[in-house]
Amino acid sequence: MKRSILGLATIFVVGLLALIAGGIAIYQSQESTVRTQVESELTSVAQLKVDQIVDWRHKQMDEGAEITARPLLMALLVQKLTEPDRATDATLLAELRAILEHGDYTDVMLIDTAGNIRVSAISSQGVVDGHGALTDALRIGTPAMTDLHVGPYNSTPHISVFAPIFDEEQVAQGALVLVTDARHFLYPLIQSWPVPSDTAETLLVRRDGNDVLFLNDLRHQADTALALRLPLSAAEVAAVQAVRGEVGTVLGQDYRGVDVIAALRAVPESSWFLVAKVDATEAFAG
Repeated sequence: MKRSILGLATIFVVGLLALIAGGIAIYQSQESTVRTQVESELTSVAQLKVDQIVDWRHKQMDEGAEITARPLLMALLVQKLTEPDRATDATLLAELRAILEHGDYTDVMLIDTAGNIRVSAISSQGVVDGHGALTDALRIGTPAMTDLHVGPYNSTPHISVFAPIFDEEQVAQGALVLVTDARHFLYPLIQSWPVPSDTAETLLVRRDGNDVLFLNDLRHQADTALALRLPLSAAEVAAVQAVRGEVGTVLGQDYRGVDVIAALRAVPESSWFLVAKVDATEAFAG
């Protein structure tokens, strides 16, 4: 009798262990399937946004080259820079304002080789800090783009394209500066998400010294564009992993210290890195 009871108990325990093991296996299989699906979606979103950003940057540069290829406009620009007393300021200002309106820029400026603003479509004054882009444009002879920044003449995050201006002897005289507010296209592009989600978002970051600098405003934290920094020593943060060269999908943390699944990509021809992420709790909620 005792042996019978012991046998039944053994069978029960073995069956229970098998049931538990089976449940764990099923759970792990489902978790792996879900993670694979989430990683695939994040990778697709990240690559799509990187492609869109690259395309947008190319269009900005192409517009700078196209504008300064206009003979009549170039003649006005050169005259203003070399013979300001003879320049037709009203005509030149009208041209700059037309470019401003049709190109959706926040300012269009004519500057000399030292960065002094000679004419502005919105009457900006002072000296433009080209962040190296002015020097590059004059040296190479083709348009150059700044990084995202703020400046004394524009306190909102923006990008400027410097299109170089040369006289008939091919002597550099200055540049036409096309200023684009990041809030008009770039930030909405970054912040959009293709499907409804409570936590998913895209981040644009770059390395700045020993920190990772967040370039756009974040979904879960306000007023972070070009302000929020995290040390590169925070190796568990997905954005830090991105600027340190990690590519692909990772399990890490975001700027809140929350566990996330993230897809990391470098943006070609720039110092930027893109992070497409979603909270792990949302990803595995099912």
